[in-house]
Amino acid sequence: MSKQGNKNNCEEPNAVEAKLLAVDEDDNHQGLTLKCVLVYLSILSGYFAQVLAIVATGAFSRNMANVLGGRDKYIWIPQGLIICSTFTAAPIAQSSDFWGRRLPILICTSLYIVGSIVISRASSMTMAIAGSSVVGVGTGTTSLLYAVASEIMPRQYRPVAQAGVNIANSLCGIFTLLFGFGLVRENGENFRVV
Repeated sequence: MSKQGNKNNCEEPNAVEAKLLAVDEDDNHQGLTLKCVLVYLSILSGYFAQVLAIVATGAFSRNMANVLGGRDKYIWIPQGLIICSTFTAAPIAQSSDFWGRRLPILICTSLYIVGSIVISRASSMTMAIAGSSVVGVGTGTTSLLYAVASEIMPRQYRPVAQAGVNIANSLCGIFTLLFGFGLVRENGENFRVV
């Protein structure tokens, strides 16, 4: 037993040497760039448009029904948007893991624009509901835009970036209600502007 004790004491553990790598400050720039700021501003404008559509379809669906007819179907305008948005959010997020975030965001933004044009040019309640559903598919990228806002910013600016997105959401909701009701009060057809 004494031989084993001496044997354990004499052996030194193997140590792995770790060398610190020198990092060049110029190569590892972590500040804000113009590209980062422009992408962030486009995210804010995308959120602004999405919240505008969600609030406007809920607030002005009765005005649409008065102009287009079909008062028994007006509830489907906001409900169609929300159902499609909820239904497509998970598959869109999953597809962004496979193909990157850019392609799903661009496709959904183009769908959002097409749906908004369909709603503004609607001649019947069915056409407005269809446009609302297309807008709902386009707003399925909400979670992706939050993720991109965090991913593009340096770590020290991420809380400010998330706060900016939430402030844009809040201001857009207030803006849509005030501006929209001001327009619709004068003429029911003005829902097409909002």
